[in-house]
Amino acid sequence: MAVAALITSIVAVLVAGTSAAFTFWNARVNAARWRKDRTPRFDADIEDRRSWYRLRLKLTSAESVSSVTVTLMEGHGVSFTTSQKGVDPMSTLPVRTATHGALQTGEVATWRVDLDEDRANKVTVRIASQGTNRRDRWTQLVELDVPVNVLKTVL
Repeated sequence: MAVAALITSIVAVLVAGTSAAFTFWNARVNAARWRKDRTPRFDADIEDRRSWYRLRLKLTSAESVSSVTVTLMEGHGVSFTTSQKGVDPMSTLPVRTATHGALQTGEVATWRVDLDEDRANKVTVRIASQGTNRRDRWTQLVELDVPVNVLKTVL
């Protein structure tokens, strides 16, 4: 009788251990899925406004963010202008980083950009955003097309 009780106890401990391990694994998988589902999505582009250009960033995901920082990573000849909100006026040229406060779904952040005559066709932009609870932070890389220099193509 004592042997049967011992075997039953051992099996119960093994089942409990397996259950705990599965629960822990499942919690990690669900946390990763939840974080991925909450990752902000943005539409971004560089718009030609005839006599000037701007980088436009629109939040398209359902959850708002408390702040956004945009950094121009790769692509020579593209920089932010210093005389605008979200750009440190004391930055050394070329200015590669701009910030914006909170964005709700559908809202747009814009920054004026300078495009050199001899510029890259594409620019890689790092978008760092922070969730409303301040613990969630996301970083994404986006490659944007740079408007064509019409004078350079004609000449």
